[in-house]
Amino acid sequence: RAAPGDADAPRSVALTPAQARAFDTLDLTPPVTLEELKTRYRQLVKRYHPDANGGDRTAEERFKAVSAAYAALRDGFSA
Repeated sequence: RAAPGDADAPRSVALTPAQARAFDTLDLTPPVTLEELKTRYRQLVKRYHPDANGGDRTAEERFKAVSAAYAALRDGFSA
């Protein structure tokens, strides 16, 4: 068992409800790196982009949700 303050100890991640929904929308489990977040975002926008789906409204709504989720989580990373 890791000692308190041990760098290798698993850390719990406290999420706001909005962050939890964003992780769910992107089908990710925290914690993630910025690079993992970007990679998943790119995969999903490519899949759900309206131009790739012949204007399908369901895909368009999913695309918007993915974009909003990415923006919400991206803001949590400092540059």
